[in-house]
Amino acid sequence: MTDIAVRLSGLFHEGREVKTDDVPLPPFDVLFIPDGPRATGLILPQLAYHDVTDIVLAGTNLWHSPQLLEMAREFAQNAIVVDGFFKESQLEVVRRFVDGYRELYAIEPGLVEAFAYDTARMLFDLVDQPELRLRTELRDALQQVVFANGVTGTTLFDHRGEALKTLSLLRIQGNRFAEIEPQ
Repeated sequence: MTDIAVRLSGLFHEGREVKTDDVPLPPFDVLFIPDGPRATGLILPQLAYHDVTDIVLAGTNLWHSPQLLEMAREFAQNAIVVDGFFKESQLEVVRRFVDGYRELYAIEPGLVEAFAYDTARMLFDLVDQPELRLRTELRDALQQVVFANGVTGTTLFDHRGEALKTLSLLRIQGNRFAEIEPQ
């Protein structure tokens, strides 16, 4: 068991008690926890309890949850979260989409709805071009265009047809998620 594993999993090592002061600080600056809000909400207070501080905490879009804010409270402050869509964004394109979606369906849009909207916009923009008649021509056109103003950020496609997306970077501040503005 490594020293950091001893620090995080308890204060016993090979049957003998280990004092917290005997365990060195972690040799890293960022701790990425790829788990959901429930597990993360249990882990973050343990990090503080074992004096694992002065590191950046980072997580996936699973962290983008009120459950994590409730469970981890002060232990999650300033953690970085990535997500494919941030409905509270101040970007005009996102505001218009969210407001229109709420008005039309009387519910909040989520990640799937935002991706569907961007996908439809991309396809409608290209299908309007009279010179595109075949699927292969549409595929080739998708690989040559950068869709910069999507509600899910910028999208482009590589030579294999894989979508390359920008992600929303969020920071936990108080009891909310705040968008980190790109530099």
